[in-house]
Amino acid sequence: MSTAVELTVQAISAVVQTAPIGTNLALVHILWVMMSGAFLPGRGTFFTAFDAKGFDKQVVRRSWAALWCMDEQRTAGQLADLRGKRESLACATA
Repeated sequence: MSTAVELTVQAISAVVQTAPIGTNLALVHILWVMMSGAFLPGRGTFFTAFDAKGFDKQVVRRSWAALWCMDEQRTAGQLADLRGKRESLACATA
């Protein structure tokens, strides 16, 4: 394996290491497809990009689910942050 590929794999692994097991592998697949440029010919379509790279349909479904799961977790985290800020503002004005 070339040095560039090894460094890319290491960088992707570092990015997803805090994600839950299973989700991290799906995120590696997503990032790998993104880095390969497979999203460009299909103008960003998810399933076309994965198909172009030859991934199994089950892998594509898991990756899609992981992407939505991460989005929901991010949204939940943002809501929790907003609640915390609102509570701290209420305490500061009281």
